[in-house]
Amino acid sequence: MNCWSKSIAETQEFARDIARSLCKDAAIFFMVGEMGAGKTTLARFMAQEINGRQICSSSYGLVNVYHGSRVIVHCDFYRKAWNGDFYESEVLEHLNARSVLILEWAPPQLLESGVDTYRIENTSLSSKERRFTVSQIF
Repeated sequence: MNCWSKSIAETQEFARDIARSLCKDAAIFFMVGEMGAGKTTLARFMAQEINGRQICSSSYGLVNVYHGSRVIVHCDFYRKAWNGDFYESEVLEHLNARSVLILEWAPPQLLESGVDTYRIENTSLSSKERRFTVSQIF
């Protein structure tokens, strides 16, 4: 699944497509890309489609949990290195059979067997253009 976006509106539409097609059950998304590539913007639009909640950048709080029709856990490891112990002690407790976990600045990997896991590569092509590439992690 790929998208070339030339506007915020196109990015929002792509986020809707992701949420509708890949978030039917529990799912894990690793957002990958340079600073300013659109990781948090895409995550924000996905969360809005999934449970109607608006998320914000979590750079100052490593784990943010948003309750609504579904639980969304958003983690940003820009200021702290990723490690599996942190996942087990701070993130895992918030997840259930329909949760969506969105991770920024963490290396893509399979965390939970039986949970669909995706890497979303975010590439900035210009000040307004972005390319998003989604691939499943097995």
